[in-house]
Amino acid sequence: MTHAWETWLEGRFSAYLLRCAKGRAHPAAAVARALARLAGDPTSLHQLATLAFLLDPDNHVEALVCDDLPHYLRRVYPRTERIREELRGQVRGRLDWARTIVLRQQTRDLTRAVTTSLRRTFASPELLLVRWLVERIRVAAATLGPSGYARDDLWVARLARIHAAAEACLRHAALRDLPGQRPDAETLRLCNSSRDPAIRRAADVARAHARLLPHPKHEYLRDALARYSLVPYQAETRFELYILLAVMESIDRIWPDATRNDTIIASRRKAVAVWRRKSASLALYYNQGASPGAYSRALRHAYDAPSRLRPDLRLLYWDPGHQAELLLDAKLSDSLGYLRAAYLKMHGYIADRPHAFKSTARPQAIVLANRPLSRQPHPGDPVVFIAPESCDAGGALDTLLAHWLGDCQSLRAGSNSPTIAAPA
Repeated sequence: MTHAWETWLEGRFSAYLLRCAKGRAHPAAAVARALARLAGDPTSLHQLATLAFLLDPDNHVEALVCDDLPHYLRRVYPRTERIREELRGQVRGRLDWARTIVLRQQTRDLTRAVTTSLRRTFASPELLLVRWLVERIRVAAATLGPSGYARDDLWVARLARIHAAAEACLRHAALRDLPGQRPDAETLRLCNSSRDPAIRRAADVARAHARLLPHPKHEYLRDALARYSLVPYQAETRFELYILLAVMESIDRIWPDATRNDTIIASRRKAVAVWRRKSASLALYYNQGASPGAYSRALRHAYDAPSRLRPDLRLLYWDPGHQAELLLDAKLSDSLGYLRAAYLKMHGYIADRPHAFKSTARPQAIVLANRPLSRQPHPGDPVVFIAPESCDAGGALDTLLAHWLGDCQSLRAGSNSPTIAAPA
């Protein structure tokens, strides 16, 4: 049975590109809203467009490069073409006496000659298109970083197969010596009407590439991601994604006059979202290690062991003269023993980096647990618990974040403090 938070998450779209994920459809309206937030980050849009181009089931890129083209290339043979050249002081091939005599009479140069020779070549409109397209597919797959050490059913494994198949095609004798120039409109027209289904599919894929890369067209990217985009396949990670999106929506409600910019959730990300108003900013980090504290220093000193605490979410508020942090952790469990340990763990996070929590802003940490609350949390406590229903508009999450941001506002040095809206 699908839980309420799962249903809520299915109606949202997050630009997710971490390894442990699977592809599925998303609502087009949710995708459009997310793309509008990413409009200021062309790198994220390019990565999403690359994913959509390679893995969208409507594009059939994997079938083309792994199955259709290898079979097609085995049926291709070179053709012979006659090359006519004007040479000086040398002869290559057969001498064309009639044209040589005319050339010498015109130039009065007896060292010049016209020759003809035969050359075997694979150059044809179909193979020129294939050569260019396979190179574009290889580059796109390399951009997302294919890995050969992934489960066969994961998207990164599909990416690795596409990348390896593209490289194998480019090593084929029919393609390796052809120029990698973009095909013109006439070449695409000829390939689109080809008798060979592999070439017709290649022409379709080339059109999909033109719509998405290198500069994606918004409507095509939206539709492609609505058909195929990534979500974590582990329920625990989806629960983390649930609180991530819930926090982003909550901050939008309680700080409506701040502008928000998002980025993609990928391996080399920084802040997933940043809100700004005048000199104040609020950054949201997802599953990223904070600066080393006492825990890291102790283990490195004792055992030379690199270690760093990594909370699920970390909110960092900053303005000139003031900084404060708020930690959030998602626990997909209703076990009291597990939640007791989670409470102590959050206090451990706070004690590890006391300089980051020297502010009196409260709370300092929030634990989202999959267990109903008996009573609502106290915003003045350092560590509090909330439940999935607390993330609804006007719920406990809004109250806690508004209290924390209000404390940050009151402690801020200077004037023009941000406006924090009270939860409805």
